[in-house]
This record gives sequence, structure tokens and C-alpha cells, in this order.
Amino acid sequence: MPRSSRAFPYLLATIAICSVGLLLFHTRNGPGITGDSVSYVMGADNLIAGRGYSRTAGGGEAVPITGFPPGYSTALVIFSWVSGDLFSVGRTLNAVLFGLNTFLLGFLLWKFTRSQVVALLGSLLIFLSEDLIHAHAWVMSEGLFLTLSLLGVYAFVRYFSSAKSYHFIAGALLFSAATLTRYVGIALICAAGLTILIAGNKTLLKRIRDLLILGGLSSLPVVIWLMRNASLEGTATNRELGFHPPSQELFRTFLGTVNAWVFPFRLGLPDWIRAPISVIVLVIIPLFIFYRMILRKDQLPDEDNKTSLEILPTYLLLYIPFYSFVLIANTTFLDAGTSTAGAARYLTPIFPAVVLFVLSLSYRYVIRKAIPRSVRITFILLATIVLGMYAGRAYLFVSNPGEMFRYTDMKRRMTDVVEALRSLDQDRILISNDIQLTYVLSDRPAYLFPLRFDVYRLKEREDFNEQVELTRERLEEGAVLVMYEPLREEQQATMDLLKVVPLFNFP
Repeated sequence: MPRSSRAFPYLLATIAICSVGLLLFHTRNGPGITGDSVSYVMGADNLIAGRGYSRTAGGGEAVPITGFPPGYSTALVIFSWVSGDLFSVGRTLNAVLFGLNTFLLGFLLWKFTRSQVVALLGSLLIFLSEDLIHAHAWVMSEGLFLTLSLLGVYAFVRYFSSAKSYHFIAGALLFSAATLTRYVGIALICAAGLTILIAGNKTLLKRIRDLLILGGLSSLPVVIWLMRNASLEGTATNRELGFHPPSQELFRTFLGTVNAWVFPFRLGLPDWIRAPISVIVLVIIPLFIFYRMILRKDQLPDEDNKTSLEILPTYLLLYIPFYSFVLIANTTFLDAGTSTAGAARYLTPIFPAVVLFVLSLSYRYVIRKAIPRSVRITFILLATIVLGMYAGRAYLFVSNPGEMFRYTDMKRRMTDVVEALRSLDQDRILISNDIQLTYVLSDRPAYLFPLRFDVYRLKEREDFNEQVELTRERLEEGAVLVMYEPLREEQQATMDLLKVVPLFNFP
């Protein structure tokens, strides 16, 4: 191996270390915390306490968690030795995961293309991606999902060139672990199965055998987990089947997020120009190249990584639409409360796959092939411009984060509320219209304020009157109601029903 190749992993490691430092600097005032973060931390807390994967209700009861898979909470438990505060553990863990993901993407490109330029470009795109920095800055599961996904893709693709069974088994188990971190990981498994069928070089019977083995290894742990949920709470994922198609606003937000991958800055261009260019760069050109590679049988020169470089774009071309389909199906049939605010976060895990797909194909047809020098220079120039725009966005994003970490920022602002909550007698039960924020501010769980309308299922709750009566009983026994304004009209109507008297009022 040439000396430059031996040194290249150290260069990638340097970028990874810088990624860790960047994340720690970005979250210098604390990590981003949202309602999902509290669920993950509660799940980890109860796992440590031996109470199973559960959240803690206002009276200390352990309620099984079924809406979130256990992977991220398990990682928090494993790394809980870092700090007693699991939110701080999440901050450190995600910073390390950001470094790992930056390294892994560059490493995959280097292993499969043997091009240091392509690998360096891919690693820097991850390092400077505003969406990925933002995703890792929150105590959320995207970072771990990405790490498991990239490791799984590496093992699975390597299997086609090495024919080693341990690569196959490792890929299947890593895909399973990714799915137990974020349920959208089912797309990884589906894409792998279809890749075996259409791109494998074995006989049809052997490909079907491999498909069944892969399905069993990767899906069985997930099925067992869903059966656990159904047996405990009567629901596999805490969602009900229904039909609620995505709104036009949500679609526009998804498309705008993808558009920003090509145009980190608007550059003064209107949407009707930016959108077609993004489609050409991310869809039409890669599909045309893929068509030439598969249907026209454009061949690589004989080399060790030939099979891997042929399978990698095939797998990614299947994975990206499968991932998108799972997102749309979840929003349409399961999660009625999908918000536009979370659209970028939902799409973040697919961005590295897009980078891998575009750059692996670019390697074949810009660097490997004998093309005019002017085309290569144009490619390098465009790549430099895009990288410069990513660097500019990352600098603006990290240097001035402002108040974008939600509950962390609110806790820093609301010191008087924190003091009042923590001065309450520990025997008093808390009831709140935001139980996650109350947990962050007080370090105590709370019961949920009666809900007339379920925002996740988009329908009236049948047990509303029972909730009101139970809340009234708890208040009579000394519970304290903690409400965060502005109150919605139905919340104020419920307050009137309860006839509560304010003890404290903060601006």
C-alpha cells in the first residue's frame, strides 16, 4: 500500500476529531432537548433502575414505552458512566457519534473507490452539513441510527466481494440494531433483500435462501420487540391505523430540505430555478449513470473492489426510495401528528446515503473513466463551490446558535420557575400540560393534563371526562397543576372545569 494510502485514515480521523469538537462547541450551553429526548432519558433511567424500558408517570408508576424503540436509550445506559446526568451523556455520546459518522462515510468511499479525493469530499460534506450538525446536537436517536446504518452498509456490501458469511451476518444484525433504534430502519432491511435478489451472482435458489436468512436475522429481533409492545400495551408502536395524507405544506418542507442539500445558500435564485437543478443533480444524472452501469453493462477495470463498487450504488438506489416510502407511509397511515418542524430531522439520515450514491457514481464516470479534462475540472470546480457553501452555512449555524435547543434554552431562561418547582414538597404530585418540560425543569415526572383532543390520532378522546375527574381527585389530595401558556381554548375550558386557584404566576 502506498505511503499516502497508509496515512489517509489518519487524515479522516483528524476530521472526525474536529467533528467531535465542533459538536461539543455547538452544544456548549447544553444539548437540544425535546419531548422525545425526555422519553429516551426516562427509558434509560428506568433501565438502569431495573424497571424495564418505561417512562415514569406522575405518581412514580413505570409505564412501558411502546412509541420509541429501545436502541438509543440502551446506548445511554451503556455510556451512563460518563456522567450522572443522562442529558449530558447524550450530548457527549452524540458528539462522538458525529465524529464516527464523519469518519465512516469517508472510510466507505475510500474502501470502495480507492479515491482519496472522493473520500475526503464525502467526509467534509458530512462534517459541514448543517442538518447533520443539528441532528447530532439533540439528545435524539438519529446519530446512533446513522452509525449503525453505515456499519451495516459496509458489512453488507463487503459480503458481495468477500463472500464471507460473517460479513453477511454482521450486516443483517446491524440493520436489525438500526431498526431497533429508529423504526424507519426497516428500509435498510427491505433494500438489502431486494439487492440480493436482483444483483446477487448466485443461482436463484441460493439468492432466495440468502434473502430468507437475512430476513430472519434482521427482522426477528424487531418482531419480538413489537410483540412485547403489543402484549404490554395492546399496540406495537403506540399508533393507530388511519388515513391522513401528508399536507401540501409538509411536502413542500420535505422538498425544501432536499433542495437545501444542493443549494445551502439561495444565491438569489428563485425556487423554480433551484428546484429543477436539484432534481437534475440528485435524481436525473445519477439515474442516467446507473442506467449505463446496469443496463449498458459499463464495466470497471479488474480490481479488488470492483464488485463492491457495483453493488454499493445498487443498494443505495433501492434504500433511498424505500426510506422515503416508509416516511410517507408512516405519515399517511400511522402518525397523524407529523410536524413540518421535524421534516428536516426525518430526512437527515438519508443525506449520507445520497452523498454515498452521488459520489460513488461520480467516481466511476468522472475519475475512473477516460473523459475530457475539461469535464473533470468542471466537476472539481462545482464540488469546491458546494463545499464552500456548506462551510459558510456551518460557520453561521455553529457560531451563533441562538435559542434553538428548546427545553435547554427554556431552563436557562426560566430560573424562577425552576426554583419554584424544586421548592415544592416532594410528596406533592405534579400535573402539567407539558410533562416533558416539567421533567426537565423539576427533575420530577408529572401526570398529563386532561386532553380533549388527541393530536397524534387527530380525534376526540373518549376518556376525557374520566381524565377530568381523576385530575380533580388528585388536586383535592394536594397535587399541583403546572401550566405553560399560551393555553389553547379547550385547555382554558378544562381549567374552568377544574376550578383551580393560581399559587404562582410567572411572566
